[in-house]
Amino acid sequence: MTSMVCDGHAGRFYNAYNRYCESSKHLFNNPRVKTNHHYALHIPEQLKLWGPMMGVAEFAGERTIGLLQRVTTNRKISELHGTLMRKCQEKQKLIARHANVWEEGEEKRKGEGRRMGNLIEVEEAVFEGMLGMLRSQGISVRDYQRLPHPIGGWVLNNQALTVRGLVFNDKKQRVSVMPPNNVIYYKQNRKMMYGWIKSIYLFPRIGAPPTPGILINPIINHYPLPGY
Repeated sequence: MTSMVCDGHAGRFYNAYNRYCESSKHLFNNPRVKTNHHYALHIPEQLKLWGPMMGVAEFAGERTIGLLQRVTTNRKISELHGTLMRKCQEKQKLIARHANVWEEGEEKRKGEGRRMGNLIEVEEAVFEGMLGMLRSQGISVRDYQRLPHPIGGWVLNNQALTVRGLVFNDKKQRVSVMPPNNVIYYKQNRKMMYGWIKSIYLFPRIGAPPTPGILINPIINHYPLPGY
């Protein structure tokens, strides 16, 4: 018994749950109660053991129950020491008491898992190629090595995120470093060419979305057809 749950609480829960089960028979023919972990939590003795259920069935201890279900016992459950159950109960109560902190931590870890790539320092040739490509399009962009920089100016750095793929045209087109989307058709010096995608970078930009850059290994046709 805990300081939060007493015999009176368990008794009221028992009576309320019995009324709930009896009233269900008027709505459904022969309702069955599956003896899963939800059912176990509806037993007053279990309520006394675990303490109050946060959110009833979907309470914080479900994570702990899942952990217990994955424990390898070799069918020797009776030999498991009581310390394991006690530690799991302590963890469940700690999670329930600090639910907001736990959820924020979970969201943070999920966000880190969805991160698109790693920030790396690109080779000098890659940086110069990206800088030259942007300037060839008439974009005013500064080399990070050329000081000073104007206030609010676009300064291209030699650090970028590596990603596996990019999506264009409202998700209608996709390129990737992995097949089958790793071959592209592009124009260079007014000539159409094919190339293998070697790497895809996203160059960060303050106050704006990152600028994509694709490193390509050209596919050279040594036996072109006449007119191509």
